[in-house]
Amino acid sequence: MSAENGTAEALATLLAVVAADRDARCREIRVPAEAAAAARLTEAAASTRRELRRALVGEREALRAQLASARTRRDAALHERRQRLAQGALDEGWTMLAPALGRLWRHPARRERWIAATLVAAHARLSPGPWTVRHPPGLAPEELEAMRGEFAARGVGDIRCEADPRIEAGIEIRAGNARLDATVAGLLADRAAVAGRLLYFWEEAASSDEASAATQALALRPDAEDGGPVSGGDEAEPPSRPAPE
Repeated sequence: MSAENGTAEALATLLAVVAADRDARCREIRVPAEAAAAARLTEAAASTRRELRRALVGEREALRAQLASARTRRDAALHERRQRLAQGALDEGWTMLAPALGRLWRHPARRERWIAATLVAAHARLSPGPWTVRHPPGLAPEELEAMRGEFAARGVGDIRCEADPRIEAGIEIRAGNARLDATVAGLLADRAAVAGRLLYFWEEAASSDEASAATQALALRPDAEDGGPVSGGDEAEPPSRPAPE
């Protein structure tokens, strides 16, 4: 019975040694494998993050490019629309200028200012005399006398007034080979300069309309403060119109 017990104990001991050796060998294999697997997982996660960052950066750049392209197309469309509106305003305004100047000339007080402004310009640009003043038919004798008086007051006594049926409004002053044309045709002769003035006034009016629309929109916002519409600021005064030349 003691021999059997000894054999059993020896077998148990041997089995324990084998199990311990097995566990040690398993640890030697498992620990490096687990470490390698963890390293691969870490690298895979880092690589995934890098790829996601690159993808996000690419998406952001693509979105920025799309937005920039959309803004460029919008700005180009707005610019083209504004140019069409400006050209339409210039074309319409040009057809209205001559009739408007004719109405000004038919108004006695404005006709007087027109002649006075022309006189100032002629005194600055032409030789002192003799002058020939061409004017539309139908000026009253007292107006012609008043005009001669204005000329004389500025040191030009030698003048000759001539009615010209080709002139509908305004006057033309000649001094030798020089002349100052303040008739409607003369005032509108430099189309580019007149168009520039028309465009200036149109842009001023358009800017004023846009500012007014923006002010009204702000005033109608739900979060606008009580107490009346928001002020759009002082509007810029357009330069005074030049004297007829």
